[in-house]
Amino acid sequence: MREELAVELSQISLLSIMENIFELFGRPHHEIVFLFEAHIDNPAVYEPGFVGEILDDPLPVLWKPLDAFAAGRDILYPRGLLDLLEAHPA
Repeated sequence: MREELAVELSQISLLSIMENIFELFGRPHHEIVFLFEAHIDNPAVYEPGFVGEILDDPLPVLWKPLDAFAAGRDILYPRGLLDLLEAHPA
């Protein structure tokens, strides 16, 4: 997170390792996703809405409620991540 958003993390623990197989531009791709739980040390980052931009790419980063993914309004990858997050106590 420091590298992408310039935020510091603490209390970091591995939650899961997931495999993601997908197609992009007509070609198959594969990645291994390491999912961590962590505390963001700057409390301002927890405010709803816009968090910032990825430092080396102007992509916006923002908080989204899990129900936006459950209702199909937004897409969350990899498959199975929503189930894992919904089952994990906050």
